Amino acid sequence: GWPDRLARLTGPGLAVVNLASPGSWLCTENPVGPIPSLVSQVSTAVTKEAEGGYLLVLGGRNDLTHVTDTQLRQAVTDIAAAAAAHGMVAAFVTVLPVNDRTGYRALTEPQRRRFNSWLQATFPHLVVSADPVVDRDRDGQLDRAFDAGDGFHLNEAGSDALAAAAADLVRANGWPLG
Repeated sequence: GWPDRLARLTGPGLAVVNLASPGSWLCTENPVGPIPSLVSQVSTAVTKEAEGGYLLVLGGRNDLTHVTDTQLRQAVTDIAAAAAAHGMVAAFVTVLPVNDRTGYRALTEPQRRRFNSWLQATFPHLVVSADPVVDRDRDGQLDRAFDAGDGFHLNEAGSDALAAAAADLVRANGWPLG
């Protein structure tokens, strides 16, 4: 996926660990089952790392409609605080668009837009905006050229595009790459 591609683009100086595989929740209020939240995983992961460093978090649609906007915002605030407590800088990727054929888009799109807007306003220089990357025709949907076939997940081209945008954020913030 895109985290592996990001690691290749930025070189060996940036450790990339994908905490979201095989699925995760941003928030701790998980109504579905034993999937760990990113909040809990980040807290554990940063304590294992040396002081200082950088963290890039992509929240998925798993949380949307199951938790409130306030809970989503608190999860991000908690992640940023856990990183800062260890001298790390947290950055974020906005929640990706999906396309209409999923049937889930209409249900989640209003909350996705509110959350992404808040994220970009709260962390203006520490956000990769996914929409211009994977919704190039600006219709609010994941472009088919980047769709793995399920309307939700990125294919190789989508992963390449998102990794390149994330690498741009890494470079723009002067994060050491080697």
